[in-house]
Amino acid sequence: MALISTWYVGGLPVTAGQASVAPVTQLASVEPQAVSVKPQTIRRAPDGFFYVKARINGTPVRLLVDTAASMLVLNQTDAARVGVVARYSQGHGTLIGIGGGTSYQMAHVKRIALGDRTIHNVQAAVTNGGAQVSLVGQNVLAQLSALEIRGDELRFQ
Repeated sequence: MALISTWYVGGLPVTAGQASVAPVTQLASVEPQAVSVKPQTIRRAPDGFFYVKARINGTPVRLLVDTAASMLVLNQTDAARVGVVARYSQGHGTLIGIGGGTSYQMAHVKRIALGDRTIHNVQAAVTNGGAQVSLVGQNVLAQLSALEIRGDELRFQ
């Protein structure tokens, strides 16, 4: 399982601190929109990571919470299940993580629900193999009112 800390978009490195950097060819200007709701608490999994049960376009998906990732990343299996189609023309590059690199293409997610929170119009990278797990990164996490990790609990609202 690779945690992404650096992305290469248009040949340039993009780190988690630069989450607002978009691919050279980006989607039509689509602004994420969020609504406020009650807090959700997630327990740390036995492997040491936090996973959230999300609904992407209405379909359940288990996502690793990766605060160092720039954006939502879907593996090919999850992308196909939720009806997300990646297109080379929407942006592409290479994801670099602990386990090495894998190529990706950009896609558009109509909505992602985390607990009672729904966020609309989210960009996602869809990997071309390599990724074992899909993950939620800064472009979604930044839309939450708060994110707090204490011991073995992650809390968001």
